[in-house]
Amino acid sequence: MSTRRPPRDHESDDPLWRAVTKDVKPLARRRRQPLPKAEPVQIQPKQPPKALPKKTIPALPAQAAPRPAPPTRRAKGLPAVEMRLLKSIRRGRTPIDLRLDLHGQRQAEAHRALERMLAGARLRGQRVVLIVTGTGLRRRLASERDPSEEGPGVLRLRLALWLSEPPFQDWVLGFSQAGPEHGGAGAFYVVLRRA
Repeated sequence: MSTRRPPRDHESDDPLWRAVTKDVKPLARRRRQPLPKAEPVQIQPKQPPKALPKKTIPALPAQAAPRPAPPTRRAKGLPAVEMRLLKSIRRGRTPIDLRLDLHGQRQAEAHRALERMLAGARLRGQRVVLIVTGTGLRRRLASERDPSEEGPGVLRLRLALWLSEPPFQDWVLGFSQAGPEHGGAGAFYVVLRRA
């Protein structure tokens, strides 16, 4: 049940209100300035952009005509080693058939060594290969750097690229980073297809 307040007696408030407002003067009324009338704006239709002048490409000499590149089967990337096989390798149940250490080699040397080793392993029926590239985090002095090197970890970065290109892409079933017991971030397991 709600209780209602009794109506206020306005007459009893009048003397109080007059006392409060006796010194109050009303503000002078300012006349509002009318807003200036806006002039109508003519909208011009859009004009199509001007055509850029065509650049002419000079014709190549007849002897330097580019040859079309031979079609290559380019893999988007190699799949990782199947998880069950990867666990088996890391636990030592599946033996590593061959190891290749690429530390300190230049890119061309490392590529040739990788090709020779994987071709031989495939012919011998070996399936699991451990390739050690190193992490490449060691810093060299400016005088020791070879200008052909692209930075730290070049072999580590190149290995994935090499394995996804011919002839390796037909030989390799998958690859994954090795576990800590086999070199961790600086080594990779490569599983070869059966010949």
